[in-house]
Amino acid sequence: MTENTIYYIATKSKTIETITPYFREQSYALQALFDNSPTQIEQITYLMILEPLQIELQQYAVAKIWKRWLYEHAPKVKLIVSGYSQSLHSNFLNLLRLPDDISEWLGNINPVEAFGLEYAGAITTPSGEKKDTYADPWERFLPVRGIDMVKQMARFLDGHDKHYGFNSQLSRIRKELTEINLPPEQIKLDEKKKTIKKEWELLDNRWQFYHPKFNHLPFQDTRLKIDCLLKKGGSLENTLKTWAPDEIESVCEQISELITKVNTSLDPYVHPEYHW
Repeated sequence: MTENTIYYIATKSKTIETITPYFREQSYALQALFDNSPTQIEQITYLMILEPLQIELQQYAVAKIWKRWLYEHAPKVKLIVSGYSQSLHSNFLNLLRLPDDISEWLGNINPVEAFGLEYAGAITTPSGEKKDTYADPWERFLPVRGIDMVKQMARFLDGHDKHYGFNSQLSRIRKELTEINLPPEQIKLDEKKKTIKKEWELLDNRWQFYHPKFNHLPFQDTRLKIDCLLKKGGSLENTLKTWAPDEIESVCEQISELITKVNTSLDPYVHPEYHW
């Protein structure tokens, strides 16, 4: 990785085409983070996010969730948020007024490790318990233009209510599958199979809605594991065709592993307050 390469996440190719000559003239190359070649994010120096991202028909702001992830996994990276607007944020690059000397500007901004959590006081929970709270200085002055991806991922995890939370749905499918092989007098087999298929269809439909958003987030390994389980022709759908005991056992293990994966690789950056 070269220090003169700025990796970027963007959905508007014309903007990249417009600003590329500016960076090239100052000896910097722009490189898409998610291209056909793997990139070790821990080894890069700069990551620039051109916000808002257009994902399907909506505009999204993703820098907040990226910062949270980078702080733990690649704290030396200098995260840049860019757009056609003004901001007091130290790491915001105004594309309407690009600095005369980009090297000087890059030298003056801080890596994500400089934006550690700050104590914000204690609160009393509804149960009467005292709980410390923290604020992220990165989010101070950060323009959020578009739908906040943190809130979108919270909706993905939590659902519109707890019953339709992602892991809640997975847990129900796993429970129903483990009961398939109970003695016939204890279950109504046909009804149980219909229930499982309906749960899978609901979960798969939700995943199809959120899948495009994951393409721009640092959770690629989690996305692949969800795909492997839920996609058409994936392990869960195949199991629902054969109902073979060994396949049921295998897919239940996959579900357990995926629940753990979601809890450890995604939830801490969506609900950091649960992990303080």
